[in-house]
Amino acid sequence: MTPPSEKRYWESPHHTTFVAPEPHQAETATILRTMMLGNELRLATNSPHELVMIDGSFTLPVIYLNQALNQAPNFSALQCAREFVDHVPEYLAAYKTLLAGERSDRQFAALPHYCPVKLTRVSCNCL
Repeated sequence: MTPPSEKRYWESPHHTTFVAPEPHQAETATILRTMMLGNELRLATNSPHELVMIDGSFTLPVIYLNQALNQAPNFSALQCAREFVDHVPEYLAAYKTLLAGERSDRQFAALPHYCPVKLTRVSCNCL
């Protein structure tokens, strides 16, 4: 007996790329990091999976988007800044989709890499 299966369609490609020669500046890293995060959000919202895990917390996009939105207009000579500004509406729409969680058949889980609270070891001599 074969268990039931479900065909899921996930539009290709399952990744995005941005390649451009840029001058080495601190702002370049900030804008590129935000573009990477924005593209991850877009890919997550297009994923056909029932459980989608996000690398980082749900507050991280707010921090990165704020930094990049404040810096990008001052560095319009950078190709990555122009690319970022062109895709901001898509990044924000994807972020809204993740936060709203309007579908009961799809869950988004954010997995931060750190814990701001210092954890202590508790021993139990119950036995």
